[in-house]
Amino acid sequence: MKSIVLMVAMDIEIPDSYQKNQGKLIVSGFGPQNASQAMRKLLSQSRPDFIVFTGFCAFVDDNLKTGDIIVANGYKSEFGEEIISKPEPQILKKLEKKIYFTQGKFQSFSHFVEERKIVAPDITAVDMETFDWAREATFSKIPFITVKVCCDLIPPRENEVYPIFPRAKPFLNLVWQELVKLI
Repeated sequence: MKSIVLMVAMDIEIPDSYQKNQGKLIVSGFGPQNASQAMRKLLSQSRPDFIVFTGFCAFVDDNLKTGDIIVANGYKSEFGEEIISKPEPQILKKLEKKIYFTQGKFQSFSHFVEERKIVAPDITAVDMETFDWAREATFSKIPFITVKVCCDLIPPRENEVYPIFPRAKPFLNLVWQELVKLI
């Protein structure tokens, strides 16, 4: 059986469907510094076969909506550093038979983003952790996938109340249920 790690930034992002026998759970804390520290600690203690990074994200693509699922196919820091890392094709192929998702590039910031003007034009979603998680996993040559659920649009749509974690949480459960079967 493969050694799988599920990494999230906050407790609220832990899928209700997660069970301890499915893999190790790590809650990194939010922000790039916590993301890097959590990955370094993990890698100093073990070498998992696969890492699933999941949770909520903000989105900048007007075609998306709350609850849509994004699989990362690239990462950018707030300073423009890039990591091109595509998930394993066989996992993507199997996953697309189970759930609908969009592929896109994530940009991570050290702060909450409220305006699109600071987001790079080729970005689909924004968060505070994925770049640092991906950098550490890529450097360590550990296969991984980042699958996040859209939670809020930047800037918010008129009359939309944020955060929308409770409305987006069922989609995290679905993502984890399907991924754990495929890895």
